[in-house]
Amino acid sequence: MRIVKLFTISVCTLLFFVNICSVYGQDKGTEIANRIWKEIKEVPALEEPDKQFMVEESTYSFTPDIYAIDDSMSKYWMHLAKSCQEIFCKGLVEVSQYDNQIESFAKTFVSKFGSGDIMSDMRWAIACPQLAALSTIIIYSPEKDLLSEEFKKFALHYNKAIIDHSLASDTFYKRIVWFTLWAGNKPFTHKNKVAFSLEDDLLKELEIHYAEYIEKKIWTEKDHEYWHAIRYFLVIVYICNWEDTLKLYKVSSSNLDGENYYKITQHFVRHNTLLIVPRPIYNAETLKFEIDLPKLTNRLPPIELPIRPLPEYRFNWESSKLKTLPRVSKVFFNDLLIIDFLNKVSTKQLKKIKDKK
Repeated sequence: MRIVKLFTISVCTLLFFVNICSVYGQDKGTEIANRIWKEIKEVPALEEPDKQFMVEESTYSFTPDIYAIDDSMSKYWMHLAKSCQEIFCKGLVEVSQYDNQIESFAKTFVSKFGSGDIMSDMRWAIACPQLAALSTIIIYSPEKDLLSEEFKKFALHYNKAIIDHSLASDTFYKRIVWFTLWAGNKPFTHKNKVAFSLEDDLLKELEIHYAEYIEKKIWTEKDHEYWHAIRYFLVIVYICNWEDTLKLYKVSSSNLDGENYYKITQHFVRHNTLLIVPRPIYNAETLKFEIDLPKLTNRLPPIELPIRPLPEYRFNWESSKLKTLPRVSKVFFNDLLIIDFLNKVSTKQLKKIKDKK
């Protein structure tokens, strides 16, 4: 009898600890994401650079070399990027050791965007620049072939989280679209203007390239490329001021399968009177086209891409307390940060981190 009782107690104790471990494991992704975000925010910046590197808020938009890369800019941002990306990659490797935890890790990391000031958001962006900027470098070979499976899974859940946050919050939606346009990845590649019409790059990228891959099931909901295409579609929806129409479909990342995606994009691209509309006037502050009723057009006007990375850019510099922003250019962000980060999330480099652990 005593043996049976001891056996029962042992089994119950074992089940208790298994249950505790299970519950703990279910939230491991969130725990790791919260921890690395705290570490990213605490990375010390370099000492305040010379005043020419700091741009006064009132003159930021008029700085002629805002697209240039110089030693001061590179030194300041590469220092932060190296540390933030190292923290991010270690967190990704750690969370990948737990089953099905990358999703909660990605969701929690995405939720940090817009939760602090502009410098917090810039750290968030440089920690994982390819996804923050919606870079096409990770959806086509040969570059995407370098990516680790861990990062591909993260990219899938990251973009799904971006989509859900955008649909739930107008503020988040505008903020991430603004940053995406500022970063200037394909087809937003010009310094300040992009041709926007059905025949030109913006909708062609959606209809001919992305929609074709989805329609032919080359990309499905199980692929990170699919959610890249959905997020790109939401950029177009935003700047064309079509969110209300999108809401009629009650869209979320859980119901945007291939069939629904095709149906919705056809509505916008072909059936939303896109080619015969009152003349839209682009508003660079809201990132939206506004209607000028007296005029009709069959071509949308050029987009003026944002000069600064985020809508507001005031913050107190720790030592000087001046309302200034360290200069950062989209050329630097794309040509140095994104390309450099591609190697860091490669199978080879993440394996080195695993081996060290």
